[in-house]
Amino acid sequence: MDNKKNLHLGKKILYSLVIAMSVLVLLLNTAGIIGLWAVGFPLSTAAVAALKVVENSAIAIQKSTGKVDDALAKLQGKVKDITDATQQISKNVSNKGLILTLLPEEKEQQITDHIGSLRDTFNEIKGSVTTGLDLYRSVDAMPLINLPSLNKDQMNKIESSVTETQSQAETLRSEVAAFRSGASEKVDKVDAAASKLNEKIQAARDEVAKVNSKLTKLEEFSVRMQKKIPGIFITISMILSLIFAFVIWTQVEMIKQYLAHWRLLSQDEKPTLPAEEPANK
Repeated sequence: MDNKKNLHLGKKILYSLVIAMSVLVLLLNTAGIIGLWAVGFPLSTAAVAALKVVENSAIAIQKSTGKVDDALAKLQGKVKDITDATQQISKNVSNKGLILTLLPEEKEQQITDHIGSLRDTFNEIKGSVTTGLDLYRSVDAMPLINLPSLNKDQMNKIESSVTETQSQAETLRSEVAAFRSGASEKVDKVDAAASKLNEKIQAARDEVAKVNSKLTKLEEFSVRMQKKIPGIFITISMILSLIFAFVIWTQVEMIKQYLAHWRLLSQDEKPTLPAEEPANK
């Protein structure tokens, strides 16, 4: 008899634990559903806002790099003027009047001015671009956001190209001054310096174009994801809600089943009354 009572007691403890665990799982999943829809919309809104910041940053950086490209293009135009002049001078290098006409002091000053303009422009936008890249990386680190590659190395390449361009531009200016003053009789030196500078300028513009191409893709990606993210969050929330709901249903069924077992045990524990003896006739 004691063994039977102990067995019943052990089963009651087991059933109690199972029911308690099922209730806990049920409550957690119910909280999960509520939390999904309570947090999902604000999180979706925050993600869209972050991508809007990325879009605006991409546009701002493009404007900044566009200024650098404009400065490079202007310098390239002056280099072309010098190249054209050297080609005409080479046909009659002894004509001092032609040299002074085609390569006057103004040419040197224009190169100097454009070197300064390029340097000032790059220094002006460097800080804003660096800030934009830092912001870009912060947004990229957010969950569910994977932005196209863009890093400081690309800006370092532009900076390196701009520095080389400035150095070569100064070399060209010196060669023009030396040739015009008669310190150098070879117009080929000016032409070679101009050609090399044009290569440096084009290399710098190519680096700027690469960055702008990635920025354009980044801007398009940001705009596209701003439209998709709300739908993505809703879809994820619905799928997870269905999973939570299924788990809740299984736990409700589990609780019902073990409550039924509990009731059967309670019925088995009730003492049975002895049968009444028939009265003697």
